[in-house]
Amino acid sequence: MRRIGLVLVTLSVWPSLVLADKGLSGEDAAYIDWSVNNCGTKSTDKEHTMVDEANAKDQAGFLRKYQSTDLSDAGSSPSKLEAKCADIKGWYGPTGSRIPGLITWQNAGAAPPDKSASAATTGRKGKRRSSQ
Repeated sequence: MRRIGLVLVTLSVWPSLVLADKGLSGEDAAYIDWSVNNCGTKSTDKEHTMVDEANAKDQAGFLRKYQSTDLSDAGSSPSKLEAKCADIKGWYGPTGSRIPGLITWQNAGAAPPDKSASAATTGRKGKRRSSQ
């Protein structure tokens, strides 16, 4: 009975210990920065705080991992770009599998503002109607 209780306590505490140890690495930051420049994402306040904490712990190591992350091939074709953006959103988005909540983005389904409607209000173009 005592062993069962010990096992249950260990299993309930173990995930929090594993997740508590997971901090933001330089590689994570490189992926996030790349996605901001290439995928239309935005980094969150949580990400900024984690970068500051990681730099405070080991700035040289953080920077080394950041600079050694090679993403040069990720944008070499539209399909690779789309795949890498999807990966990064899956890793760091609101329900991310690596560290959730580090990036956000606007819904792709939202229609962009209609620029032609605003242009029509500022000036008229086209044929004049005849007043016959």
